[in-house]
Amino acid sequence: MLDVEGRLLVQSAVPVAGASSIADTVAQLGQGQVPATQAGVDQLLGYVPDLLRRNLLSEDLTAANITIRTSPGVSMESLTALRNAVQGYVAAPPQGVTVTVTGQGTIGIEVVKSLTSGRVEMTLLGIALVFLGLFVLFKFNAARALIATLPIAMIIGWSSVVMYLSGIKYTALTATLGSLIIGIGVEFTILMMMRYQEERDKGNSPIAAMTTAMTKIGRAVITSGLTVVGGFGALLFARDFPILTDFGAVTMINVAFALVSSLVVLPTLIVWVDSLREKRRLAEKANRR
Repeated sequence: MLDVEGRLLVQSAVPVAGASSIADTVAQLGQGQVPATQAGVDQLLGYVPDLLRRNLLSEDLTAANITIRTSPGVSMESLTALRNAVQGYVAAPPQGVTVTVTGQGTIGIEVVKSLTSGRVEMTLLGIALVFLGLFVLFKFNAARALIATLPIAMIIGWSSVVMYLSGIKYTALTATLGSLIIGIGVEFTILMMMRYQEERDKGNSPIAAMTTAMTKIGRAVITSGLTVVGGFGALLFARDFPILTDFGAVTMINVAFALVSSLVVLPTLIVWVDSLREKRRLAEKANRR
């Protein structure tokens, strides 16, 4: 254990603020040396305060831990490098000894890995579920459901490009943004499409119906979106927590994209498709005559 602690303190993968274990505690009591006999170790263990001893050694003396302290603000990449280094140090433990690398840092690495590696699947599943929900909402009209889903999928692509160009990395928070923006974007989409359909049911042309829908519901959508942007903008002031700052910045960008998609891309797409249908319907009607 003393050897592992020493190697941790001099390794260059990640700055380590300190490492402690029952081994160095016994060595300190033994004037820098661990006694060569079990009796000597047992004697020194008797001088260790109970509170400190319980943190470093199990009551049945069969398990002990090495606590590693890193500097504040260590990135997930650095923690991963440190974990890999520790695993290399304990790859061949003494006979009869089992070593496991664990702790909050290791758990955090696995959580982030699970989220970031599955973000594509989460996003695709979210889009698929939204499509199915819209398919039912629009009375099994696949074309309308697809038109409503396409702008949402575009937001995910735009967001990924911005994150890449800005150097923002995926974390446990930013990896879930795909699902978050799908929920926000589909709300704007449904509001716009349902208002447009109300005008179409009144007999208005596609352009006139969309103009009325944009006039009536567009302000509400913009106000709602800007409110969300302002709310998450407060996270930009969390300078001591870069993960929250990145989350706030990306959320603001995504909501802005959702507004552009709902107020520019979606209306254009709806009017274009509906106009083609209108022309085809009029052409078929003329041919029947």
